[in-house]
Formats: sequence, structure tokens, C-alpha cells
Amino acid sequence: MGLNCTDNLLSPGNRANSTIARAIRLILINVFEQRPGLLDRGCMGSPSKHNLCFGEDEENSPWEAFHVSKGFSPEIPL
Repeated sequence: MGLNCTDNLLSPGNRANSTIARAIRLILINVFEQRPGLLDRGCMGSPSKHNLCFGEDEENSPWEAFHVSKGFSPEIPL
């Protein structure tokens, strides 16, 4: 998928991360009506509403992969 999972992780510079995060935000807005002033009552806003989607660096992680910790097989590429 091309997700960034190493350096500059939370920056908006990676297209795959930004696209997935934006799609999730649009679903929240259009399906669950989380629009400013309705269900979303934040007064200052937050950059986390735009880009908080990042991959897992399984090769360099000292822990087991997240999907393995949740009971999935290590051979399944998630």
C-alpha cells in the first residue's frame, strides 16, 4: 500500500497515509454527520482529524505484529 511507517511518521507528506486518513474522515462526516457545530463540538480544531493513519514497521519492531497480537496468523499480510 505504500504506507509510511518509519521516519516523519505523523507528517502529512505521504500520499497513502493522507488518502486513507482523509477517506476515514469523510466517512465520519458523511455517514455519522460529524460536522463542525453538530456532533463535532471542538472549538479549536485538531490536526489529528486529518492525518493519523500510519503503517506498522514489522521488520524493525521489537514486538510482535499488531494483527498477530489480536489472534491472526503471522502469514496473513494485513
